[in-house]
Amino acid sequence: MKKIFPKLIAGFISIVIISLLIFLGPAQAFILKVSVSDNFNVIGEPITFTLSTEIQESEILNIEFINLTLQGATPVSCSFLANGTKISPCPNVISIDKLSAPNTTFGYGYGYTFNQGILKYLVVLNSSNFLPGEYNVYYTIITASSSLESPAEKIFIGNNFTLTESCSVRADSGSISFLNNTFDEKNKLNFNLPLKEAKKGEGSLTAQDKRSRISYTFIMEKAVKLSKDKIVFKTSGLLRDDLKNPIPVKAILTMDKKINKIDISGDIEAESMYVTFTKGC
Repeated sequence: MKKIFPKLIAGFISIVIISLLIFLGPAQAFILKVSVSDNFNVIGEPITFTLSTEIQESEILNIEFINLTLQGATPVSCSFLANGTKISPCPNVISIDKLSAPNTTFGYGYGYTFNQGILKYLVVLNSSNFLPGEYNVYYTIITASSSLESPAEKIFIGNNFTLTESCSVRADSGSISFLNNTFDEKNKLNFNLPLKEAKKGEGSLTAQDKRSRISYTFIMEKAVKLSKDKIVFKTSGLLRDDLKNPIPVKAILTMDKKINKIDISGDIEAESMYVTFTKGC
């Protein structure tokens, strides 16, 4: 019995370690990321973002070509070599510049081989011909045997939101979510954008569910019009919970004047808040 017990312990530890390895999964050999300089863009302004691929230690990445994709009302598809040279029609793509790269050798046949390090490109788009709307941008690396796809980054392209008088909005109800908590009672939103651009607009959102309460105080960073009735607002500020701990938060407010509803996405989310008052927007 004394000899069996240590074996049982060792076996149990082995099972735990194997289970943890399965649960955590293998380490990522390549980390792909799109970083947008400004995800709120006015039609006619250049749109810039970077495509960054991190190659982990002891890994080798052989690239045949890279494909950039922009999904939305005016789709874009652009294929280019690892040195940044375009190899397909690339509508509305002004330039693709390689900013950094690990040690490089020519790959087997067609392509380039990269060792450990970061491969980064700067992409500039001409938005003059874009239709207003919400877009997703991502890129795919094509290798000889497989492909790697980055997570998509959301951007908004619209017309400039101009005011002839100050803009005021109030809304309530709806369902608000933050950190896996849902608030369905006494939800209230209000914000104001002054006519003069020298001062940014301000607003607040409060939500309550039974004994839990949160409040988000924010400034309006930017706004664009996606259509006659739909406006999106970029906000940032501090959210406080029951413990009064300030948490930095960024969120996007989408107001549809046709149906009098506001949705919120980002660090805090809300669905179907009902607009009770609007003036000058």
